[in-house]
Amino acid sequence: MTSRFILSAIPAVLACAALQVSAGTAWQDVKEIATAARQAAESVTALAHHVVPPAAAVDPRLRLVACDVPLQASAGNYRAGARKLTVQVDCGGQVRWRVWVPVTLELRIPVVVASRPVPRGTLLGLSDLTLVERESDGSSQHASDPRALVGRRARSDIAAGQPVGTANTTAEQLVRRGQQVTLLTTGNGISVSGRGVAQSDGGLGSRIRVRSMSSDRVVEGVVRSSEVVEILLPGAGRG
Repeated sequence: MTSRFILSAIPAVLACAALQVSAGTAWQDVKEIATAARQAAESVTALAHHVVPPAAAVDPRLRLVACDVPLQASAGNYRAGARKLTVQVDCGGQVRWRVWVPVTLELRIPVVVASRPVPRGTLLGLSDLTLVERESDGSSQHASDPRALVGRRARSDIAAGQPVGTANTTAEQLVRRGQQVTLLTTGNGISVSGRGVAQSDGGLGSRIRVRSMSSDRVVEGVVRSSEVVEILLPGAGRG
């Protein structure tokens, strides 16, 4: 996930300048205020995503007496996923002032979209999907892994470039309860096949319980196709 920050200064200042302003007063570089605000914003969002520095700056018309100590900035009011926050920037030396800098976050996240027009009813394959970076709209229905959608069926026509997720696709049940399937046991260099009866419906990659027709034992396996359920031995490393 990537964020771009857009900063603008609020001309609100608290306890401004403990020293008397004179004709030779040095003014605070507003770029330093913008830098402090950006770094504070980055510090509270970096755990969630990579940060791209903003191009915008604090209003250059802002006039504050130059701070005699390093600026302190806090963005503790940030909520994960929020698109706006306010950074408090303080000068706490002999010169004392406080300014609030509103920061707008442009959250960019990986989104699975259709790589080409997908007609309604299509069983999705990897060639139908691609991963792009889009600005987040706050929806939790967007998928970020194309592989998770392979084997699902389009509920409606999906245009090229349109996001694809659980909202416009449905899980395709490849195996039905009561259906006879091939039980393929793999792992540790061995592969053994047998017959079994599915105890529930299952889509591609889903785990279902199957009763072995040879031993009458119920085992759990992963649906690999409409006819094959794979039983993984410990340490096989596939899911």
